[in-house]
Amino acid sequence: MHHCFEIYDIYLHILRCLRNSYDERDLAALAAMAGTCRALSDPALDVLWEEPSSIVDLIKCLPEETWEIGVGEHNRPRIVINEPLIPSDWARFGYYASRVRRLVIFDNPPSNQLLCEGSTLSTLTDHCLTTPLLPHLQYLEIQCLWQSSWPHIRSFSGPELTAFHGMLDSLSKRGTMSVLSNLAHVSPNLTSVEISTRCRGFDTSLIAEALQDLRNLRRVALEMPPPRQYPVELFSWLASLRLLSYLRLHLVAAALIVDMESSSNMPFPKKPRSFMQSLATLDTLCLSTTTLKAAHDVLSSFPGIPSLRSLSVRLELKFFDDQLEDDEAMLRQLCRVITGTCSHKQMTELEIDTVDNVTTGRIAPSISIDAIAPLFEFHSLERVTLCLSVVLLDIADADLERVATAWPSLRILDIMSVRPRGHGPVQSSLTCEALVILAMHAPQLESLGITLDAQSITLDKLRQIEGAQVALECLRELTIVESQCGDPHAIANAIHIMCPNLTHLWTSDKSEAGKWADVRRLWGGVQPRKRVTLLREAERGEREVTTDA
Repeated sequence: MHHCFEIYDIYLHILRCLRNSYDERDLAALAAMAGTCRALSDPALDVLWEEPSSIVDLIKCLPEETWEIGVGEHNRPRIVINEPLIPSDWARFGYYASRVRRLVIFDNPPSNQLLCEGSTLSTLTDHCLTTPLLPHLQYLEIQCLWQSSWPHIRSFSGPELTAFHGMLDSLSKRGTMSVLSNLAHVSPNLTSVEISTRCRGFDTSLIAEALQDLRNLRRVALEMPPPRQYPVELFSWLASLRLLSYLRLHLVAAALIVDMESSSNMPFPKKPRSFMQSLATLDTLCLSTTTLKAAHDVLSSFPGIPSLRSLSVRLELKFFDDQLEDDEAMLRQLCRVITGTCSHKQMTELEIDTVDNVTTGRIAPSISIDAIAPLFEFHSLERVTLCLSVVLLDIADADLERVATAWPSLRILDIMSVRPRGHGPVQSSLTCEALVILAMHAPQLESLGITLDAQSITLDKLRQIEGAQVALECLRELTIVESQCGDPHAIANAIHIMCPNLTHLWTSDKSEAGKWADVRRLWGGVQPRKRVTLLREAERGEREVTTDA
């Protein structure tokens, strides 16, 4: 056997590939190795038990006579420990529990899983009053847990826990404080914390007070209602985390807040002039709100972020049919705030995106490229996503030249206008000339998403493109959205000529799915695991496709 297979981590990597495979035969092979292979049995068991589907898998390791499956709430099957447990009953449980590294616990699991109620958790935790139930657990996620179950969660925390994700919606202020304080005391080595709460009047200072002793945090994610006062304690605590590199702040929509007596446009409190601390080490900031105005208000309230490299602003339009503010003016203000808050030299990734799940009768206004002109000051950007439906960016070929010139280091560009649900397709001003412009000014582009007028691609236009003597040599992925399809032959040839090394082609216009399927067939992108080259179409209309394995 080669000496490299004496390295345990190599075993684990190979076995994890089997576990994560979509082929059921690979999982069967992993189980067989765990039971029969002398050399691989132990690492195979580690991989199989690294992330059980639920705590129920471990409960079934107890003697069969100690538990039974009954009927719980809403006629859901549940597992219940119905016999007193003696020390010898825990031997098999402990053998596998020591291998668990990741666990998700929830009172209302998917319908194909058994319920594990608070009484069952209580029986488990009574056995481990002074030691962790899962001694080597590194990641713990709590979802949809009833308040009665929370006291038993502390037995799952331990010194090796490095990541905690908890939905605290069912807890009172005192309960939240108790859970977080215990977490900080028992698991001082935490590096990642994600906390979600939608309780009325939630006080963000609770988080800062409970977790103030955790100094190694690198990743913090908070989902909460908009605070009623500027969260000085919260930002002071975040600024004190000298290793913090990732922050995600999700302000919950008012329709989701438990007993929240506020409007959907509740403003984020203004920053006090006396507050001058900066988030000096922050590398990535992700902000989710419901409107452009809310995004502007929140970002305006942030302290300085001198080292920020990646910024994501997502608008989740799920509950409100209409936006009352002037979206064009607000987008301009948001861009100016981003320019004033973030370092022009450090920023390499920027995303302003809309998650639009509502059907609205409101017609989104079209705006010019000037609305995002302040963002052109970030000359080091390598990844840019501008995908909005509250406003539609009306970008012509000449405007795209301004974009590519301002961001010469682009590797990923998604600049798209997406129609709101209930509206017709977006009329794009970008033609196939846009591909030529990007080839000239953004030669390093690897992935492109664009709203393109595909009907502008004709054989005559194709001859002009061929004469340009440029191509997007580095482009591997192309997404064309909200575009009616023209001549499939001309489009397929244009893609082949302008993007000779393309490996993935996606389109989104369902109304002309047949034509786009022809484009993909001619281009050859539907052949899995094969290199397909589309030869240029002769003027008489003949075409030829060659395929090499």
